[in-house]
Amino acid sequence: MLILIVEDDRDLSANIAAYLEMHEMECDFAYNGVAALQLCEENSYDLIILDIMMPRMDGYTVCQTLQDRGIDTPILILTACDDDQEQLRGFSAGADDYVSKPCSLAVLKARIDAIKKRQLQSGRKLSIHDMVIDVTARTVERQGQAIKLSPTAFKLLTYLAQRSPKVVSREELHDHLWPDKEVKASNLNVHVHAIRTALDKPFDCPLLHTEIGTGLAIR
Repeated sequence: MLILIVEDDRDLSANIAAYLEMHEMECDFAYNGVAALQLCEENSYDLIILDIMMPRMDGYTVCQTLQDRGIDTPILILTACDDDQEQLRGFSAGADDYVSKPCSLAVLKARIDAIKKRQLQSGRKLSIHDMVIDVTARTVERQGQAIKLSPTAFKLLTYLAQRSPKVVSREELHDHLWPDKEVKASNLNVHVHAIRTALDKPFDCPLLHTEIGTGLAIR
């Protein structure tokens, strides 16, 4: 998961990034609103953590401008402005969540996880590194190239992506794919191999990882 932290307090940005990177999330930084807009035009982020009071352009304007430009990256506002009117203004500008400072890093991560879960449930695209899964259209792309998968392999990949970067046991994956059927454990290997062949083999960086004795993960 790639996150853009838009915060002019560099120490706070570094602390947030250090905690999120412990949980296998990658972070970019913008220290003013103008830089944030430029980075969002150049890169595809899974989430933006956005402060309100910033130099050059405030967070509300950043939020509204992204919306006007058709950039629908989820936005979590993290700010010391905590009264009701400010929160309503943030949501009106297009924010997906609004968190008041000070906020524990554990709670911040939980709010990020909740946004990620809502993305998948609402049928929005799920992005991990250079892979994009469109849950509604049931398509997968990597570096703009279409990845063809069987329905079962797509279901497996989507579930792993939803749980990313966590490792998911083979038992859990088996139960998710075939909850009411007795299917050989080796069947899972067939679909794992299909994903590796289509998703990873043509590219330099593998996304599907096997943790021996533990399970599988997308990261």
